[in-house]
Amino acid sequence: MSLPSHISIGAKTARQRGYEYHYDLVKVGEIEMYMLSSANRKDDEKLVLQKESPFWVAYNIKESEDGVIDFGQPRFRTKENMVEKGWHSWEMYDVKSGQWAGDLQCSTEWS
Repeated sequence: MSLPSHISIGAKTARQRGYEYHYDLVKVGEIEMYMLSSANRKDDEKLVLQKESPFWVAYNIKESEDGVIDFGQPRFRTKENMVEKGWHSWEMYDVKSGQWAGDLQCSTEWS
């Protein structure tokens, strides 16, 4: 399955309020990943979604002026194929405990 070039992900409340996240498919070297759309960033927030079998993981990133991406703290992950349209269950990373927990239900749409 080829990956859609644009997706949006959001919980029910976020979608109702228009706060879902919009991602664009990018290729960094040989790796395809989704980067949070620049139009959707809040306070210079930068997130990427990267496939790390068996998970899709959302990371905070820092991007240097020469385009090098420094992966920071993971934020969310799912074992589901989150590029498929529909609802998916995500876990959240708790920085204090260093554990994954929770069940955040978010839907994926193609845009």
